[in-house]
Amino acid sequence: MSSTPEPQSYQQQKPNRRASDDLAESTMLVFRDGHRQEVANYAIMGPTLFVLSGSRSRIPVAELDIPATERENQSRGLDFHVPRKAQ
Repeated sequence: MSSTPEPQSYQQQKPNRRASDDLAESTMLVFRDGHRQEVANYAIMGPTLFVLSGSRSRIPVAELDIPATERENQSRGLDFHVPRKAQ
């Protein structure tokens, strides 16, 4: 009689993740007034950046310091690009 192993649940198969791993994947937004906001999931549609995680919000792209946001995220190993039509 052969025994087949029980299938593992998805939870058991996932690699262990630390909270710092999630922060490494988040995007830092730098605003023209100097404040910063970290977001994990967003979409840019027209002139608005929609934050889709946490407390959902809408941010006018015009309020962002685009070059500073690009530099900040490049230093984190992430690409941040705003479509030209949205600027």
